[in-house]
Amino acid sequence: MLKAQNTYTYRLIDARNNTVVVPSFDGNITWNLNDADALNVASNLTASGVAYRVRFTTVEHSQTEGAIPYAYRGDLNGNYSLTYSWSPVVGDLSFVVEYLDANLNPITTDSFTITFIQTVTDTQPPSAPLLASDVKTDTTVGLSWSGATDDTAVTGYKVYTNGGLSSTLGNVSSYEATGLTAATTYTFVIKALDAAGNESPNSNTISVTTDSSQGGGGPSGSGNWTLNGSNLYYGDGNIGIGTDDPGTWKLAVNGNVRAKEVKVETGWSDYVFYKDYPLPTLEEVEKHIKEKGHLINIPSAKEVEQNGIRLGEMNKLLLEKIEELTLYTIKQEQKIKFQTLEIEFLKSLENRIIQLENAIFK
Repeated sequence: MLKAQNTYTYRLIDARNNTVVVPSFDGNITWNLNDADALNVASNLTASGVAYRVRFTTVEHSQTEGAIPYAYRGDLNGNYSLTYSWSPVVGDLSFVVEYLDANLNPITTDSFTITFIQTVTDTQPPSAPLLASDVKTDTTVGLSWSGATDDTAVTGYKVYTNGGLSSTLGNVSSYEATGLTAATTYTFVIKALDAAGNESPNSNTISVTTDSSQGGGGPSGSGNWTLNGSNLYYGDGNIGIGTDDPGTWKLAVNGNVRAKEVKVETGWSDYVFYKDYPLPTLEEVEKHIKEKGHLINIPSAKEVEQNGIRLGEMNKLLLEKIEELTLYTIKQEQKIKFQTLEIEFLKSLENRIIQLENAIFK
């Protein structure tokens, strides 16, 4: 870059409204075209007798002015306005300014460079984060979130409690709401922020009830139920319906349950068809029934009365018996086919004997 010789100073003008945006500079400067893009440069020289003419020269324009304010873009009488302005492009533009005498010889020369930049304005907000909560006490609720993205970067979050802004955070993924009231329901929403101050749409709204200050275990006082959108879930412990002792079962019901479909995830009994499966003989099955009063691997009536049955396990065992019956049936069918062939052979042999007897005694 060329360095100004500091003989005179200059001003940068916003030509759209004819206002001075940089009142005085005598060296290299930087200008953001987002602030003004129709510009003019003029000398701050105020005494017209100092120079007969002032000539501005750049790679894209040359202008010789004969009257104050000696503008880079103007007419010979010193007038300048939006008509005479120019819209520079991003990059460096070097100026050489010559102060000329009546013979148009340079009296002195200045030089400087204006670096034009143009920042990109970010108007795109981040995407909405996904909010959840799985930790709480009688006075606190733990929040966590994920999923927010931005075209540049997510820089922070705003947390809203019951519709009001409760905290502005940095780029974190969790927050603990404190100072809450026991056994009280609160709603939470968050928004993601970027460096330009754009805010994302609201996250999903979650509703959380704080625990009872007495720490009771019943559903009316524990506050363990959490509403996440249209989903209601129990975050801790086991649930009893019709019983206050669910034991180790996540859900224990002392009564009837009605449903259109129940899905049980368990193993299955195709092992019966494996080559190394020890299929009991029918004699072994008969013996077991006589001794135990039930099929092999099937619980007795007494065991079912005492312990109940597990649907998944019982369905697997019942299918095991069906598959064993299938194998017995296949073997029985093979035996019948073999016996049928034997009978046919014996019948053929009998006919041949009869024919021989008839031939001998004829």
